[in-house]
Amino acid sequence: MDTKPDEIASIRRQLRFLKGIITLLLVVVLIGTTFLMMGATTDSNNNIVKADEFHLVDDQGETRVLLSVEDNEALLTMKDQEGNQRMVIGEGENGTEQFFFDSEGTPRIGLGHIDGVASRVSLIDQDKSPRGAFVFEHGEKTASVQIFDTNRNLHWKAP
Repeated sequence: MDTKPDEIASIRRQLRFLKGIITLLLVVVLIGTTFLMMGATTDSNNNIVKADEFHLVDDQGETRVLLSVEDNEALLTMKDQEGNQRMVIGEGENGTEQFFFDSEGTPRIGLGHIDGVASRVSLIDQDKSPRGAFVFEHGEKTASVQIFDTNRNLHWKAP
């Protein structure tokens, strides 16, 4: 069986993504362990750690990873050395989303899932407008590629 270069590149991207998710899970475990050791409150059975926020800090004491709840949405935020938000994962009432930001703090790639409705990968321009998307509609079981103009109007769609 011949493996095409595009397939190999796709597999490599998927493996890098999985490695990122595993790293993220390890960070969450480390945050919980750190706060337990630093005196975060626990229940009477010492099985649950409770805090309003968890901060993972670098050598300079700057927050690099923040685990919090805002407006009833669980958020995991990762920041670069300058304090700029670089990745956010959010879980809300209707689904989950993840955004990757450039060094200026502008969202550039969005991944989202609305339970029972659709899953989406979006490419975002410097003005925070979606310019391209891959969308899977759950009810219709169809996928499409979409291109948007600068005013967020659908410019092209296939199929």
